[in-house]
Amino acid sequence: MSKSSSNVNLEGSAKATVEDQICQAVKSTSNLLHLMQEASPSQVSNYKSIIPPGA
Repeated sequence: MSKSSSNVNLEGSAKATVEDQICQAVKSTSNLLHLMQEASPSQVSNYKSIIPPGA
């Protein structure tokens, strides 16, 4: 395998990893928003206390 071919494979692997992480973050956020929609105001307050500022 040539050096440029290795770089392409590493780059593709890194992109796939980032894509997977973004997908997981979107799913987690979606799940959290769904839970918050179904929660009582006191439960929402509890959720907000575990979310870091600026997240």
